[in-house]
Amino acid sequence: MTYKALDKVLKTCPEYQSLIKKIGKLPLGGETSLRIFRPAIPLIVKTLIDLKRPLMIVAPLSEDARNFYAELLSWGVSDQSVFLFPEVEELPFERTISDPENEHQRLSTLHKLNQLDSQTLVIASAAALLQKTISTQKFESHKFKIEINQQIQINKIVNACIEMGYSVEPSVISPGSMSIRGGIIDIFPVGFEEPVRIDFWDDEIESIRFFNPIDQRSIKSTKSVSIIPCKEMLVDQKGLLKLKNFAIDANFRNCNPDVKQKYLQEIDQLSTKNEFDESNFYSGFFNTGTLMDYFPTNGLVIAIDPYKIFTASKELDRRVEHQKSVKQSRGDTPIRFASIYFQSQRILDSINEFRRLNIIFEEENLTDLSGDPAIENYIPINSPPVFLGEMGSFIEEINERLTLHFKVVILTAYPQRVKEVLRENQIDPDLIHSDLVVLKAEYGSISSGFILDNQTERLVLFTDLEIFGVTKKLRQIKKVRHSRDRVLEEISQGEYIVHIDHGVGRFLGTAFSGDNKELEYLVLQYSGNDRLYVPMEHLDRVTPYIAAFDHAPKLTRLGTKEWIGIKTRAEKSTREIASELLGLYAGRQLHEGISHYEDTLWQQEVEQSFPFVETLDQIETINKVKQDMESQKPMDRLVCGDVGYGKTEIALRAAFKAISSGRQVALLVPTTVLAQQHFLTFSQRLSAYPVNIEMLSRFRSKGEISTVLDGLTKGSVDICIGTHRLLQNDVAFKNLGLVIVDEEQRFGVSQKEKLKMLRQEVDVLTLTATPIPRTLHLAIAGVRDMSSIETAPQSRLPIKTYVSEFSEELIRDAIVRELDRQGQVYFLHNRVKSINNIRSILERLVPEAEIGIAHGQMPENELQEVMENFALGKIDVLLCTTIIESGLDIPNANTLIVNRADMYGLAQLYQLRGRIGRSGRRAYSYLLSPNTATISEPARNRLKTMLEATELGSGFRIAQRDLEIRGAGNILGSEQSGHIASIGFNMYTKMLSNAVEELRTKEVVSAIDVTTGNDNGSDEKLNQDTEIDLGIPANMPENYIADLSIRLEVYQRLLHTNSLEQLEDLEEELIDRFGAIPIQVANLVFLIKLKIFAKRAEIVSIIRENQKVTFWLADDSGSSKIALQKALGKNVHVGNRQINWNFENETGEWQDSLVELLSKLIEFREKFNQFS
Repeated sequence: MTYKALDKVLKTCPEYQSLIKKIGKLPLGGETSLRIFRPAIPLIVKTLIDLKRPLMIVAPLSEDARNFYAELLSWGVSDQSVFLFPEVEELPFERTISDPENEHQRLSTLHKLNQLDSQTLVIASAAALLQKTISTQKFESHKFKIEINQQIQINKIVNACIEMGYSVEPSVISPGSMSIRGGIIDIFPVGFEEPVRIDFWDDEIESIRFFNPIDQRSIKSTKSVSIIPCKEMLVDQKGLLKLKNFAIDANFRNCNPDVKQKYLQEIDQLSTKNEFDESNFYSGFFNTGTLMDYFPTNGLVIAIDPYKIFTASKELDRRVEHQKSVKQSRGDTPIRFASIYFQSQRILDSINEFRRLNIIFEEENLTDLSGDPAIENYIPINSPPVFLGEMGSFIEEINERLTLHFKVVILTAYPQRVKEVLRENQIDPDLIHSDLVVLKAEYGSISSGFILDNQTERLVLFTDLEIFGVTKKLRQIKKVRHSRDRVLEEISQGEYIVHIDHGVGRFLGTAFSGDNKELEYLVLQYSGNDRLYVPMEHLDRVTPYIAAFDHAPKLTRLGTKEWIGIKTRAEKSTREIASELLGLYAGRQLHEGISHYEDTLWQQEVEQSFPFVETLDQIETINKVKQDMESQKPMDRLVCGDVGYGKTEIALRAAFKAISSGRQVALLVPTTVLAQQHFLTFSQRLSAYPVNIEMLSRFRSKGEISTVLDGLTKGSVDICIGTHRLLQNDVAFKNLGLVIVDEEQRFGVSQKEKLKMLRQEVDVLTLTATPIPRTLHLAIAGVRDMSSIETAPQSRLPIKTYVSEFSEELIRDAIVRELDRQGQVYFLHNRVKSINNIRSILERLVPEAEIGIAHGQMPENELQEVMENFALGKIDVLLCTTIIESGLDIPNANTLIVNRADMYGLAQLYQLRGRIGRSGRRAYSYLLSPNTATISEPARNRLKTMLEATELGSGFRIAQRDLEIRGAGNILGSEQSGHIASIGFNMYTKMLSNAVEELRTKEVVSAIDVTTGNDNGSDEKLNQDTEIDLGIPANMPENYIADLSIRLEVYQRLLHTNSLEQLEDLEEELIDRFGAIPIQVANLVFLIKLKIFAKRAEIVSIIRENQKVTFWLADDSGSSKIALQKALGKNVHVGNRQINWNFENETGEWQDSLVELLSKLIEFREKFNQFS
C-alpha cells in the first residue's frame, strides 16, 4: 500500500463522493461546508487536486499556511503543483527593508496563477490576502519573454529589467540581479532555480543558457525564458501622481519639521525613480492588487475554519488602525498616509465571489453528524489511540484492528525498528496482500494518524506521534547549492595586505604600464607613503591582512630589516607550537583505542529519521567521525560549525554508534540549561530504542544523582549528559567508550587537564560553535583532526538587525510583532541586580505577554522550570543573562533584544544573535545602547559591524574573521595572538604549515633564508614560479572584465593553475562568461601554458630578446649536454645552464615552435631521468 492507495481508499467513501458531486454543482459565488478531523485535511486537499482546477487554501494564520504546505509535500504533492504565498512580515507604517526571498516567492506564485490553464494549488494566510501587491495590469505590462534568434537591442532588455526592479551587479549570484558584459547579459529571473546567460550577435539573440551561480559556468541551453518583475512595488506614473497629490494635500501638522522634510525628500527621490532601502514604506500608493485578483474564476477556494479567518482578518484591521493611531500621535506618520493593507471586508467580499469549500475541523474525535442539518458534509475520520512508547499496547491494538478487518498503515521514520517489534510478536508486515503495511515517512511531516471507519472502508493510520510520542518537524524542502571551495583570498581595495617579502601595506588599486597598457600592477602603500608596484604574476605573494578586530596594523617600512626580524620571531613561535601539537598526536598513536562496530541497521535507521536534509559538510564530518571510531587508535576530533549548523546531530549519531558497540557515552556541556536541552533532544530522537539516557547537573536532586551514579557504575545508563559534575571523582563508568565535549574552551584549567588524560584512553569528540579558519585547518591537518561544517541550513534567512538607543516604544513594537506571529522573544539584560527592574518595565509595556526570568544565580529547580516553560511555549518573553549564549535551541524564539549591547564583544554578540533565526522564519535582533555619543569608538564600530553582519553583507566577513581569530586562539593558545597581529593570520598559518611538515618528515627542508633572502638550492628554484619575459602584452583589459575584484580573482586562478586541463577549463569559462578572448588575454593564457611546460622541463626562466629566446636551467646539463643538443635540433645551442634558441628562420608562428621545443625538452628529461 502506498500514498496513492490511501487516496483510493478515501475516494471510495460515499461521503467523499457526495462532497465531490456538491463541489461540481457549485455556481460562481456558491459554497458548501465540510467538517473533518484536522490531520485528514491535507489528504482531502490532495485528492481535490484531481479536479483539474485552480485551488486556493486560505488559512487563518501564517503558521497554519506553512504547516499545510509542509504536510501536503509529505503526502507526496509535488512542489511544482503547490505554492506558498507568504505574508510580508512587517508591521504597517513601519520602515523596514523588505526580504527579497519572501517577495520573490510571492511574485513567482502570482506568475503561476496568471498563466493560462493554471491548475496551481496556492496556500495563503488571511494576512497575506490582505496585503497589497502589484496589480495584474502592471504585472502583465512589465513581464516579457525572450527567445533565440529574436531581434532586440541589448539596452532594451537591460532597461526593461531595471524597470522591474532588477539590480546591476558585477556577478549574478542571487535572484533579482543582472550583469552586462559587452554582448552578454546575465539575469537571474524570479521563479527560476538558475540564472540565464543571453549571448548576442549584434542585435540578435544567439543563445540562451542556464548557468551555475556559484562557478558561473553554463549548464544547459534553452530556447526561451520569461522575465517577470522582481519587486512588488514598481514606481509608475499613476502611483507617483497619487503620492504627489498626497504630498500636496497632506496634513503634516502632527509631524515636526524634520519628519516632514524627510517625507518630502523621499517623495522627490521616488519621483525621479531614485529608490532607497526603505522605498517599500510607500508601497501603499503604488500597489493596488491582491492575490484574489490573480485567481482564475473557475477556481475553488478552500477556507480552513472561516470563522477564524474572519476573526484573524478583523484583528489585523484593529492592529493596522492601532499602529496608524500610535504613529500619527507620535508624529512619525502624517494623516491619510496609505497603508500596505486593504480593509478586511474588501478581501472577504472578493473571496465570496468564488466557489468555496468551507472546512470546519475538529482536533478531537467526531461524533456522528449525519443528522445535523447545519453540516452539509462530513467524513467519519477520527483520532487513533496514543501509546507513547508502550509497545505492548500498540501490538494489542494492531491485532484487534486486523481482527476487525481494518487496513493498518504505519507511517514511521523508524521502519526497521517497528518491523522488528512486529515480528517479535508474530506479526509479519512483509506478507504479500497483507492488511498491514509499514511505510517510511519522507521529509516533511504528517501531523498525526487517523481512523477512517464507514460502511465501505476501514482504515487506521498510525504515525510516530501515536507510537512513540514524537513526530518529525515540518520543513520546506529546498534545492541546496554547494559552493566550490575558495582556496583564494579576496583582496579588496583599501584593505590591509601582507606581501611575503615586504610586509604589511595597504592595497590602493591597480595601474597599467606603458601607453598600450601592456601590464597590470597592484599598487601597495607602505609606511611614509612609499609605493610598491607588484606585477600580476606575483599576485600570489600578496594576501589579505587578517588579525583581531579593532586592531589597525602598523605599516612596514620599505628598505629596512624590520620585516625580516618580525618574520624570524614568528617562525620560531610556529616551530614551538608545531612541536607541541605533534607531541600530543604521537602520544595518542602509542595507545590502543576502542574499535567500535560498523553501522548496524538501527544506526542507519536513526540517521534516516533525521528530519532535515544533511548538508555535504555534515555528511563528510559524520563519515570521518565513524572512521575514527572504527579505527584502533583513540579518536580526538574537533568539529567546528556555526550555531544551528547540525553539530548536535553528529554527536547523537556518534553516541548511538558507541552504544551499539556496547559502550557508555558521556556528553559534557558548559551549562545546566544546555544539559537539559541536550537531554530532551537525545531522549526524543532515541525514544524508539532501548537506550537509557540520564543527566547529571544541578537541576537534579541528591537522590536522582545517586541513582544516576549507581547506573553508571553498573552499566545500566547508556548516555549521561552533564556539566563539569561529570568530571568529579565520584563519577565512575563501567564501560566508557566515547566522551563528547561541547565548547571545551569554556571549562576551567583542571577540567581541561582531566580531559587531556581521557584523550589517551577513550574516543573524544569536541564540538565548538567558534569557527576555525580553513587555512589553519589545512596547516595542522594530520596532527589535529578537525572537521568544519560551513554550509548553512537550507531555509535560514539573514537576521534583520537594528541598532538603536533604548526606546520603550521600540521594545513594545518588537515584542508585539513577534507575539502577533505566535513567536517568542529573548530580552537579554546581563545585570542580575537590576533584572527585576527591567521586568517591571516589560510588564508595563506589554501586559499581555507572559514574562519569565532566567539567570545563573537562581535556584536550580526554578531555573529548570522557567527554561522548560519557555521551551514549551508557556512563556512569551525570556528575560535573561548570557546563560542563553551556548547551544540553546528554541526554534520558535525569533526576536532578540539586547540591552546595553555596547558592553559586549563582537564574537559574543554574533553568537548571542545565533540563538534566533533557526526555524526558516525571518528573525529580528535589536541592539540597544545609551546615546551613541556616550559610548566608546570600538563599541560603536562593533554595533555598526553587527548591523552589516548578514550573510549578504560585508560586515559578515569582519564578524567571521574576529570569531576565527578567537577560534585559532582556542586551538593554538592565546600567546600566539601577538605573532598573528604582527604578520597577519594568513602568513602565520603558512609558517605553521611549513613547521608542521618539517617536523613530520624529520627533514630539514631547504627554505628561503629569512635573514638574507637568498635562495638555497635548485629544488627551491623549481618550487618558485618560472620567470617568463617574451615582450608581449599579457593582461586582463578593463573593457573585458570591468570589475576589479573579479579581474583579480581570474588573475589568481590563472596563477594557481597547475595543469593543461585546468588551463583549458578556465579558458572555456572565460569565453562562456565574458565572450571572445582578446589578444592580451590569449597571451596571458599562453604564458601560463609555458610555465606549466617549463616546470616539467626543469626551467627557471625564459627570456626573449628580439629573435632569440634564452632558457635558464635549474641544473647543469652536464653529461647530457651533447644528447640534449641532438634532441633539440638546429637553431638551438645548449650550454651548461642555459639554452639559446634563434627562431629567425623558423616557419609558422614562433609561439607554436616554442611550445614544440619545450615538449622536446620535457620528453628528453623524462627519458634521461628514467635511465639515470
